[in-house]
Amino acid sequence: MKSRRILAAVAFSTFSLSFFMPAYTGYSGLVCLDFCWDDMVHLNNARDLGWWLYLSGFVIANALFVALLVAFLFLTRLTRVRMWFAVVVTLQVLSWLVLNIIPGIRAPTFDLKIGYFVWLLSYLLLAGVHIGIKVVPNQLPDPTSPSVTPRAGAGGAPSVAADH
Repeated sequence: MKSRRILAAVAFSTFSLSFFMPAYTGYSGLVCLDFCWDDMVHLNNARDLGWWLYLSGFVIANALFVALLVAFLFLTRLTRVRMWFAVVVTLQVLSWLVLNIIPGIRAPTFDLKIGYFVWLLSYLLLAGVHIGIKVVPNQLPDPTSPSVTPRAGAGGAPSVAADH
């Protein structure tokens, strides 16, 4: 458990640091977030709906990063749901690398900078933190356990007075 907490702290540190590093075409991660945020809140025309959804996904991924980190530190429920959210937001962030590698889609130059890769690393670490959580299925108590089985000679259900 302690190693996963350290991994979560490293994920948060790299996530925070990535916003101050050059991420794309010389812009910092914070400027890129501002661009995506501005695009998300101002849908100018329906022709750009796909691009709007894609860029809005980055804003949502950043919000979910913080939420998933807080959930890891303080919640013990919904571990599978949190794991799947961590995987999905990691794939969203990874998709930007894929779009920049595919010929015909990308610009003539490779414009991703170190900040993007640090940002991607933080998501990979967060997904690793959530994937490493052991999921314990809900189960009923063992019917043969001493707390459930009446004592010999008690003649049925134990009384409240007999236990005190």
